[in-house]
Amino acid sequence: HGRGHADDASAYDAVVAGSIEVWVARKLITLTADLSADAVAEVNASLAPHLGTLPTGRLLEKAESAVANADPAGQAAKFEEERNQRLMHLSRVKDGHRTLFIRTDAVSAARFYETATGIAQRMAEAEAPDTQPAGMNELRAAAVGLLADPQAAVDFLAGSDPRRGKAV
Repeated sequence: HGRGHADDASAYDAVVAGSIEVWVARKLITLTADLSADAVAEVNASLAPHLGTLPTGRLLEKAESAVANADPAGQAAKFEEERNQRLMHLSRVKDGHRTLFIRTDAVSAARFYETATGIAQRMAEAEAPDTQPAGMNELRAAAVGLLADPQAAVDFLAGSDPRRGKAV
């Protein structure tokens, strides 16, 4: 891409010496991929004394800080891009479950949470007295499942429980 990145030889040497793991070297190189050659040299000089001496988490924090200091305008643009990023991610299935991650504006997130909470409260009220009561987090998760089928959610809110096929 015509720009510099962390000195591959330095990262390679640190891996060969056993100072850092391969994945850490890759992360360092990725962090500096969009920097100019001068900025990369600045980052490398800042990190060189710490390769193999700091715990990985601290080294990566120091690398992120060094990148921000070497290219403040680029970091400001990246921050603004990340601040405005909206996304939804669905994890792989693990033990029959998946994690749904949503990044959206604060108002939409709060409204969705409150909607799920309201439905969860209605579900709690509709539970049969002889069943083990579910916790609110479990019921919110069930509410998200119900919201995935808009007609079932409408029916439930109108007084029919699609989970049991009976009126609430």
